[in-house]
Amino acid sequence: MVSTRTLPPSSAKSPKAGKRSKPSAAFVPDLQYSSLTELATPVSSVSAFCQAVLSKVVPDQFWGQDSTQERNKSCFLKTVHHFLHLRRFESMCLHEVMQGMKVGRKA
Repeated sequence: MVSTRTLPPSSAKSPKAGKRSKPSAAFVPDLQYSSLTELATPVSSVSAFCQAVLSKVVPDQFWGQDSTQERNKSCFLKTVHHFLHLRRFESMCLHEVMQGMKVGRKA
């Protein structure tokens, strides 16, 4: 059930001395939920968001060159997905994160 209510105008003074701004009536939906779990975001959506952010933030050269680059990036993003699906008392060690990564030669 969604209803709306009007907020009272703010009593904060505007930057102009002595003049008041027009009060604005903002409508805020009054949302009511029967449980907190209705507000939860699915893990797959969180995983997709994290993978998208990491793909943009970490430069491609970090992962290596050519086919190694594609494999390492894909492997890491799968590990992120796996990490986000862990339960409360489960953990992940560095060995699991690095499993499947290829290390290339130094230039």
